[in-house]
This record gives sequence, C-alpha cells and structure tokens, in this order.
Amino acid sequence: MYIRYMENSLTQRLKYLMILIILVFVIITGIYYISRIISVQGNLADKLTDIWCGFMENCELKEANSLGLISVYVKDVIDGDTIKVVMPDGMEETVRLVGIDAPEIGSVNIAGECYSKEAYDYLQSHIGQKNIYLKPDSIQPDRDIFSRLLRHIQLEDGSVINEEMVREGYAIWYKDYPTDNETLLEIYEITARISEQGLWGLCR
Repeated sequence: MYIRYMENSLTQRLKYLMILIILVFVIITGIYYISRIISVQGNLADKLTDIWCGFMENCELKEANSLGLISVYVKDVIDGDTIKVVMPDGMEETVRLVGIDAPEIGSVNIAGECYSKEAYDYLQSHIGQKNIYLKPDSIQPDRDIFSRLLRHIQLEDGSVINEEMVREGYAIWYKDYPTDNETLLEIYEITARISEQGLWGLCR
C-alpha cells in the first residue's frame, strides 16, 4: 500500500510539473511573439493610439504623438509671448513662445511698450482658455533662465502661433536665439516690415 501511495504521489507531482513546464513554455512563446509584433508594427503606444483612432475616428492624437506634440490647456495669457498652461498631469507651467519677442505689456507703475496690448489681445483671442499643442525646439534648451518652457505653439488647424505673431506684426523675430524655424520667421518679419503690418506701421 505504501509503495502504491508513493507511486501515485510521484505520478501526481510529475503531472503538475509537466503542466507547469507547459505553462512556462506558453508564456515565454507568447511574450516572444508579442515582442516581434510590436517591433515590426510599431511600439505599444502607437498600437494603443491606433486602436483609439479606429474606435473614436479621431486621428489627431496619433498625428500629434508622431510629431512630438503635447496637448495642454491655456489657463492664462500673460503677455504677447508668455502663457500659463495646464499640463496633461494637472501641473501648471509657464511657457515662453520660442523664437519671437512681443512688446512688454507693462505693469501698474510701468507703461507698456508700443503695441503690447494689441499683441496680448491677439494671443488671447487665438489661444486663451483653449487647448493647444506644445512642441519643443531642437536647437533651444527645454527651459530658459527663468525656468519657463520654451515651445512652439501649434493650433488645431496646424498653424504655429509663434510664426503667425511675426507674420501679422504682433511680435518680432528673436534673432539672437536661433530656432528650427528661424528662416521662416526672418521671411515673415521682412514681409511684415515692408508692408508695415502691426507694430511696424505704428511703432517707431
């Protein structure tokens, strides 16, 4: 009886061991094939975005991710080239529009520079209390000396508000600090100056 009991016990253990080996094999094989699929067809984030895009019929998120854009909410416009935003994690950040310089808006005891109110109003009307996309510049650092994020601001229609500010004469090209789009900013400034757009027609 004892010998038969030991044989049954050994058989059970061998059976459990075989099941365990099969499970481990299945798990390892599954991980291998999943990693192959991801490596061939894109990373996991892209695959999840594809699923979202398919179900919601909204591919703006996928396009934004592919361009390195981050969607944020504009809480406040401080002046013509500085805004405060709410990041995806809920934290607030001050953002300096990279590549441009708008007239200073002034304070209680200091008068604002020429065309500062117009620059502020323009920026407020286009992005104030709205969702926008932040895009970093490959030449400029992530932050300036005041710890403000240095970013290009892209709108839902694909336009970049930094460039539009210069093109419409609400800001000048900040030529002391090279950026990815400095050639375009230079062209926009020259055109705005010749046609006396915005501050180029009123401020001397």
